[in-house]
Amino acid sequence: MAYSKWLKSDLHIHSHMSKKTKNNDYDGETLTVDKLVTALERESINFFSITDHNIINESLYSELLQRRADLISKNLNFVIGAEIDFYDAEVHDKTFHMLVFFNTNDLTSVSKVLADIFDKESMNQIGTDETPVSLSKFFKSVFDNGIKDIITIPHFNSKEKGLPPEDQIDKFTYTVYSA
Repeated sequence: MAYSKWLKSDLHIHSHMSKKTKNNDYDGETLTVDKLVTALERESINFFSITDHNIINESLYSELLQRRADLISKNLNFVIGAEIDFYDAEVHDKTFHMLVFFNTNDLTSVSKVLADIFDKESMNQIGTDETPVSLSKFFKSVFDNGIKDIITIPHFNSKEKGLPPEDQIDKFTYTVYSA
């Protein structure tokens, strides 16, 4: 009889790429696949995602995709993700974060989604009231770029960027879907 196997995951890892869109977000060295795998193995992590702020680390994900078979043989796997800053007055009156996981290996499509929703000239102000990124704009880009399955998870923590408990369930039930 087959039994379920528990996997340890870390779906909220930042790399040096977060510095490009969020000042002072990451103070570590350049994250390479070898450094990442060493850290994941040390912590017995089986499933992970690199969720940089409002950007994906294309070179890191590209190498991870190339080495996926080797990673799987080491009991490691990943999903392509990002941590996106939203400002959507219909949902909440302040900027909030969501972890977004894309069920695709097409880095070009994921990068295109992020380029569609953010104005490159205002990358340092992403998610602020001056550069609102609404959920509808995001979902339109996801659909327009042919991505059929995503998962969004509101980022809750003690920071001001998290949503208050009264907004957490009612307003985000619809954001987890399979198209």
